[in-house]
Amino acid sequence: MLRLLALAAAMTLSCVSSAQPSGLQSNRYISYDKPKQLIVRYRYLIYPDQTQRRGASTNDYIEYPDFAVVVPYAPESAASQLVSDEFDAFRSSMVINALQPVSYAQPTVVHSPESPAPYILHDFTGPLALRAAGAIVVARVTTYDIEFDEAAAKDIPWPEAWPANLRGWLKQDPVHDVPPDNGGDPVSDLLDKWTGGNDPKQIPPVQLVKYLTGCVLSHVRVRGPEMFSAAGYSDAVLLTDAPDTSTVYRDIQFRRSTQAIGGFNVQNAAETAVKKTGSEHDLSILLVAILRRAGVPSRVVIGVDDEESSTTKKCKSWVEFAVVAPDVAEPFWVPIDVRELKSDGRGVNNWKQPWKHFGTSELFRHTPPIAYHFHPPAGYLSYNHPSLGGIRSSGELPGYGTEALVFEVKSAPNSTGRYDPWPNR
Repeated sequence: MLRLLALAAAMTLSCVSSAQPSGLQSNRYISYDKPKQLIVRYRYLIYPDQTQRRGASTNDYIEYPDFAVVVPYAPESAASQLVSDEFDAFRSSMVINALQPVSYAQPTVVHSPESPAPYILHDFTGPLALRAAGAIVVARVTTYDIEFDEAAAKDIPWPEAWPANLRGWLKQDPVHDVPPDNGGDPVSDLLDKWTGGNDPKQIPPVQLVKYLTGCVLSHVRVRGPEMFSAAGYSDAVLLTDAPDTSTVYRDIQFRRSTQAIGGFNVQNAAETAVKKTGSEHDLSILLVAILRRAGVPSRVVIGVDDEESSTTKKCKSWVEFAVVAPDVAEPFWVPIDVRELKSDGRGVNNWKQPWKHFGTSELFRHTPPIAYHFHPPAGYLSYNHPSLGGIRSSGELPGYGTEALVFEVKSAPNSTGRYDPWPNR
């Protein structure tokens, strides 16, 4: 499988705060109800391999001067938040198959200068001989039903300036919103077409977002979620002799599973704009690209649907846009469920009608977030298709490899004590 490199250049990583969100506070425009606590766990495994052969990994141990793995970090969404620290709300742990003990740094929350989307860095700082690597992420999340009063919010004016913590969500995505090889900017061309070349800020932001959502829904023919099975994903026991087992676990088994996926087949926003077809994830990527060019902070959110039995549909993406209201102390996010809106036949011809799933939804109560990106917004490598995580080394990485993602969501235990996601390890 050909490796996938991020389209952004290598960037200097800088730390961001990993403090817990202050909480979702209802206001006159949006309200949160029926809180539910969930445990979401996902496992990311990667076999760097020097062959193209399908099937079990055939590589021997490969020597690296250093090695890093990153996985996504989504501490909040429009309808969820991590619970307080006393619940051990978030843990990301590295597992490896290495020949000898390794020097391992504590995981760090980082982001690139080109995107505010945070992710977790697991860094091995010394030489190591490695066959496979991975990470296990566990988050304890409170989710809510959400109700958005579109009629009350439709005339909220544009802010004089967006708050500093939202301005990063106006930048073009460094991986999935890059200029096409033949030049031009098809995404901006669409925005100009849909606004008649006028300044988008001539209408209030909530109305603008809904109109542009209708335009994108009508423009793109959706062909499915487009997720792939993990070809060559084989049984592996990942061992480490590192003494700190609070962050590096021993004897973690990743077994062949029908629930494992190999990545997401997502397109650049410009490609979707031109082809007018793509997956529901491409729909999310294009809508965010349009909204950011229109001056509205927005983001793609990827979550795991607890009530969806289909592996290909279990991971869903949606779009969230920020609202700054003069009579509300803090900005808030409003979700746009593109999967449900497309299924309901919503589009530009009915954008002035009330839409369920434009803000109001009960579905996010069982869909905790796991990422704000399909591929880390920095110079990391993924094989074949974006798979939320990636690897990097100052040494040469193999040209081929296999990746696998496994997701699990369950109701959180009532106890406020430490939750052990691997009681049988």
